[in-house]
Amino acid sequence: MRRLMVAQWNMLAGELALPRFFPHVVPDQLLDWDTNRRDWITRYMTNRFAEVDLVCMQEVDHVRDWLEPLSASLSMTLLHHARPTTNMGRAAIVRNDGCAVMYRSSRFSLVASHCHHYVHVCD
Repeated sequence: MRRLMVAQWNMLAGELALPRFFPHVVPDQLLDWDTNRRDWITRYMTNRFAEVDLVCMQEVDHVRDWLEPLSASLSMTLLHHARPTTNMGRAAIVRNDGCAVMYRSSRFSLVASHCHHYVHVCD
């Protein structure tokens, strides 16, 4: 029986990767979404992709223009759920990021999908 290889990565959504949130990160280019995307591809998709069966990602944005085409080119199925809009007694906060899972269609088939949103007090 072949073992299961799982990869996990916080994609650090572009709208959340701001220097004011990460003052200890120097240079600011390390927060650049394109830099993070290239790093992710190099670490997971290039070096060890042949072994990865399931990829779990948080703070994912650029789904339609990047992740959907990538998953299709890798023969993986993509499930994505956007973060919900929050409204905690003030103006609604709309976020463009969410969570995503890519899995090998050759090893798995989707039986059911359910998204449960946890709303944090700080959102």
